[in-house]
Amino acid sequence: TTTMHDFGYVALNMKYVNPEDSGTYTCRAVNELGQAVTSASLIVQSKTAIQLETQHEAAMHKIHQLED
Repeated sequence: TTTMHDFGYVALNMKYVNPEDSGTYTCRAVNELGQAVTSASLIVQSKTAIQLETQHEAAMHKIHQLED
């Protein structure tokens, strides 16, 4: 996670996220003139880590024969 701020622009970059990173993120800026607050909701849905589908049915059949 990196935070960048330049010329009044602020960004939170989250390169790799997991479902447990889901939630509400709030940015609060405060100076002598007052404060500003904004929030954003992040929902992370995971995919299956192991691909069970095959593009080569014959090879998959041979693998199943070896497993039996």
